[in-house]
Amino acid sequence: GSLGARAREPQRGVLAAATREGSAVVWRRVGGAPEDEPEKAWAPLAPLSLGRGLAPVQLGWGPREGLLAMRYTTVEGSGTAGGLCLLPETVLARVVHGNWAAIQTDASTVRIENVATGGATLLQSEMRIVGAAIYANTLAIWSRSKVAVYEFDTSDRPRKDPKLLGEFESRTVAAALWDDHIYMCVGNRIEVANFIGSVQASMGLSDSEGEPIAIHIAGAVRAGAPNSGGAASLGAYVAVGTSCGFIKSWDISRQEPRQHAHARQLVASGAGQPQASRVTSVAIASDGSR
Repeated sequence: GSLGARAREPQRGVLAAATREGSAVVWRRVGGAPEDEPEKAWAPLAPLSLGRGLAPVQLGWGPREGLLAMRYTTVEGSGTAGGLCLLPETVLARVVHGNWAAIQTDASTVRIENVATGGATLLQSEMRIVGAAIYANTLAIWSRSKVAVYEFDTSDRPRKDPKLLGEFESRTVAAALWDDHIYMCVGNRIEVANFIGSVQASMGLSDSEGEPIAIHIAGAVRAGAPNSGGAASLGAYVAVGTSCGFIKSWDISRQEPRQHAHARQLVASGAGQPQASRVTSVAIASDGSR
């Protein structure tokens, strides 16, 4: 179609374009293109349908990460009208624990699959999912304002629909499950809550360390849980990565979490130094050694 609007976000390396026929495409800069073929430095994402009868006239990236705004016109009867719509980016979540994986297939659907047998069930949610965590037979999903925790059927028989264990408001940006608790990155702390959202412990970070934005838990699976093999608890550890490039970990095998390792900054910042890095993912060994 014919180009109706475009917008570039240099900081994130993304470019959006919309056609007058109501379609949009976003490209992400991947680099590595030869000088005579600069277009190969950009990889297209899946195209979007903006709706029948909408003619984009302007695109713009919002201040929040992954938010694209579109101003459009549409013909109504003998005249024209206009409007504004927001197109939030959906980064599909994929998580695995033991023999089970949770794979987000669209903005509100998660496929829960046994990676050994291929058996699967779908979870449809009313929320716009931005993250997921799985542990044994428990799945947590969250939006930017709400968390929901489900128990799913692990039997070989025709599986029942996932059972909702709890749903509560939270502005978590990342979370992980362990035993009967969910560990959530909220503000400058990690909140430890049960499945109905009652916070039972909290682990804080200093202003200089930044806010936790990535989290991972490893250790011995609790006795009696699916895939545990009846193993006794040998310890469990949680690690977080922060917005200022720090890695920090705690021992959560006891009733009260205790710091396992001092915070470490991956890239130093300061006078003459580059700006601190931002951690996008983190992992810790099951024995907490690395």
